[in-house]
Amino acid sequence: MKQSEDELLGLSAPLAFAWAARHCASTCRWHHGIWQYLRILGLVSSAARHREFFESVFTPLAGDGGYRRVLVSGAADYGMLDVVMRAYGAAALKLSALDVCPTPMKACQWYAAQQGISVTTAVGDILAFEAAAPFDIVCSHSFLKFFTPAARTDLMARWHRLLRPGGKVVTVSRIASAGETADAFGAAKGAQFHARVLQEAEQSRARLDIAPDILADYAAHYIAGAARHHLGSLEEAERLFRAGGFALDILELKHRDGTVGSAESGPGVAQRAAYALIVATRV
Repeated sequence: MKQSEDELLGLSAPLAFAWAARHCASTCRWHHGIWQYLRILGLVSSAARHREFFESVFTPLAGDGGYRRVLVSGAADYGMLDVVMRAYGAAALKLSALDVCPTPMKACQWYAAQQGISVTTAVGDILAFEAAAPFDIVCSHSFLKFFTPAARTDLMARWHRLLRPGGKVVTVSRIASAGETADAFGAAKGAQFHARVLQEAEQSRARLDIAPDILADYAAHYIAGAARHHLGSLEEAERLFRAGGFALDILELKHRDGTVGSAESGPGVAQRAAYALIVATRV
């Protein structure tokens, strides 16, 4: 790898901010425009937060030789792509990435150019996506939360269609805390997160090329516009995948501490939470 994770974030943050202004819809500009900056500040949870799990799965698959065609299904940036690449090392890969927004796909193309690799990107809805050939792996991080329970059934059917028999889904998804709803991030939490981002950005001025107040204002918009649909339990995850035609290789609960408190929480932030670690094989 040519650059460290921190170096890549520093280079990509201003680019993503500019790409979001040009390519994002109003609903995701606040998210994609500042995601890299929030990663620099350690305030959000990217695929790298679960790197140990992903590497424990991808590394033996890389050595197997039968898992070369990999689709990143949904992305905020190049983070999932980076986790796959670092786990596979020098093993040959045929990488693809898909998201409904052009900005993350621009980030994936930029990352590929930085690393001297090739990635095929597409902009579109995963529920309508078709591939010329089936994939060996479909992977994602915190992607299920963007789908209502009814739509997750459609997602399972699409992932099943996109994978070859024996192909695998590798993903991580947060489990909702007690009493949490899809609209859990109101004005109070938005204000708290705004204050936290402003404080952290002020303390890290030397590392950032964006004004702290602009970054904090974007963060407040991001929280205010968010609605997420987290899984309720491991049992719900098991029912979802089994009904979708998958066998569960791994279904584990992982508790992670976080840097962001519950009073200032928002979607995707690095808070204390429980996550479902999932590897499922298409049958």
